[in-house]
Formats: sequence, structure tokens, C-alpha cells
Amino acid sequence: MAPGVEDHIRTAAAGFEMPEEILRQIMSLTLVGRPGVAVYVGYTDGQPVTTGLGVRTGRTIGVYNIATIRSARKRGYGAAMTMRIAEDGAAHGCDVAVLQASEIGYPIYERLGYRTVAEYMGYVDPSSVEPLDVEVLTGQREKAHAMRRELARGTRAAARALRHAGLSTQDVGEILGISGARVAQIDHEPLGG
Repeated sequence: MAPGVEDHIRTAAAGFEMPEEILRQIMSLTLVGRPGVAVYVGYTDGQPVTTGLGVRTGRTIGVYNIATIRSARKRGYGAAMTMRIAEDGAAHGCDVAVLQASEIGYPIYERLGYRTVAEYMGYVDPSSVEPLDVEVLTGQREKAHAMRRELARGTRAAARALRHAGLSTQDVGEILGISGARVAQIDHEPLGG
């Protein structure tokens, strides 16, 4: 992988306090090489300290992988990265930015003007998670599986909230970066689905 992607993986893994391997799977060449995907790394004194990932879909910029290493937190790097990705999205015609906030990130995003559209919790059945060779990594992998399920539930919750607010299937699809057919399918899923 390119040096910037390697810095992104190492820095995001340190910022999220998770194994690099999980991020290597997420940051595969199939994702990184797609049109509309931009990998960001913020440096200070030549050292990578913060990361971000921008994914453009239609009029929407997805703001992901905002992570700052522990020793560089509380200096505005995460906020600056978030603003840069949103600004780059706007420069490409995006008029909506979406993200999912952690407890650490939520107050930062709120100060930047983001608002909550949907709240959700995700759970994972520990018996459904494949154990890793190293016991410490098992808990981190469970977190990653739970995060992926939370993202899927969040997309469904956001789609329902936007449809309930009166937006058309097409508009919801464009905002969330999913097909109109998927929005229609979500409209008919049971609420717990």
C-alpha cells in the first residue's frame, strides 16, 4: 500500500486503540482505489497524529475514521480533519455530511454544527464472533463487529427518520448513499430489523 495509507492505518489503529489488522481489512485496495474515496492523514512535526476518510456518494460526503493518537488529543486535530473532509466534499458538490460519533467525538461534532438525526445501539452475541489467537485481540474484534452492526442499524434508523420527515425514497437514498430500492426495503423491514 501507499505510504499515506500505511500512515493512516497505523495512526487510526493507535487512535482507536484497535489492532492494525482490522483497519487493513477496512482500508483494502478495493475501497481506497474507488472514485470518491479520499484517505487523509494529519501530520505535526513530520509525525502522523490524526486520520480521516472521506467517501462521496451522490450529494453526500461520509466522514469516517476520524482518529487522533492519545498524545495529540485536545489540540483540535480531529475537528480540523472533520472540517477538511466536509469542505472537500462541498467542493465536489456535496451538500450533506454524515458521520457516526463516538462518545469522545460527539461534543466535537456538535460544536462543528452537526446534529443528531438518529440514535442507535448495537449489540453482538459473543458466541457469534470468531476467536482470535491472542486473547487480548478477541475483545477488540468483538468491538469491531459491534461497530459494523451499529453502522448498518444506523443507516436503517437514519433512512426511517428521513422518510418519516417526509423526504422521498430517492432523496433519502442520495443522502445516505444507498439505492432507492434499499430505502424501499428498509421502509418495509420490522422496526427491530
